[in-house]
Amino acid sequence: MKRPLHQSGGREPESASALVIVLGMLVLLIALTVGFLLRVSTERGSSASYANAAGAARLADTCVQVVQAQIEHATTQGNSTWVSQPGMVRTFGSNGSLQTAYKLYSATALTTSDAATIPGDDLPPLTWADSPAGWTDINAPVESDSSSFFPILNPAADGVIPGFAVDPTRTSANALPMPVRWLYVLADGEIVAPMSTNATSAVFDGPNTPTTDNPIVGRIAFWTDDESCKVNVNTAGAPTFFDLPWYNSTQERALADTQPVRGEFQRYPGHPATVDLTRVIAPLLDGLSERQIQKEALDLVPRLQEGGSLYGTFRTRSNNSTSPIIPDSDRIYS
Repeated sequence: MKRPLHQSGGREPESASALVIVLGMLVLLIALTVGFLLRVSTERGSSASYANAAGAARLADTCVQVVQAQIEHATTQGNSTWVSQPGMVRTFGSNGSLQTAYKLYSATALTTSDAATIPGDDLPPLTWADSPAGWTDINAPVESDSSSFFPILNPAADGVIPGFAVDPTRTSANALPMPVRWLYVLADGEIVAPMSTNATSAVFDGPNTPTTDNPIVGRIAFWTDDESCKVNVNTAGAPTFFDLPWYNSTQERALADTQPVRGEFQRYPGHPATVDLTRVIAPLLDGLSERQIQKEALDLVPRLQEGGSLYGTFRTRSNNSTSPIIPDSDRIYS
């Protein structure tokens, strides 16, 4: 009896099933691989963004730390007097001569002892905008939805705020630029200023020149104001000079006769009310006399009142009926 021959076609269903399984596994592996690569790319992008943000924060902190160091060093010199102003702290010796000027803005040299060279090459040239490698505008606007947002001062305030005006001859995109110099930060933390710059590059010279082993990792530019450029309307007033009389002279007798009364804070030496608000509002009150401007200033502030010695013109010493001034109770400005 002959054994029947098997037909080759009987294995086709099993081969087809194996092929489908293999293809399915390949598709699954490809999907997993693509997903992994996408995830890695996303994570890499997130890490790069975080690293860039952290780097920018470190550069911003560098500006603050440089300014803090300048202020601390300038104000802790025991044998000198210091005076602050927007952008600078100056120290003076006992004879009144300048010792050191500590610059609170990005400059080629952050200190100088020569008053004649304080501006120096820190003054931006007329063509500063053509040298972006050396200068930047810290008041450059951020454009969003066809609107411009200025970080410091908006030129649109021209004609809206009394006493504020923009030079009409300015035709640049930013009518109120605030150019400051770029300082470059090296990998070892050194901060250097370029010797020269042009539209596309900065040229360095000297011992702190960037190298392959110590490349540039960022750049900073800053300017620092202080409270001397502000007036607190809640405490400022219309001051009139007063000091204790020491000698028998016409001026000293006038001081003795027109002493301030209680509550006349604008005549107390060293009081915040002796900050002169009239110098700020006087240009807005053209045509008024000095006395009228003083009265307008006291009407503007929330706590001070007119009266007492009336700016040193009323003889309070010979008039015992003069009553103390009761401070105003208007709500202070926010």
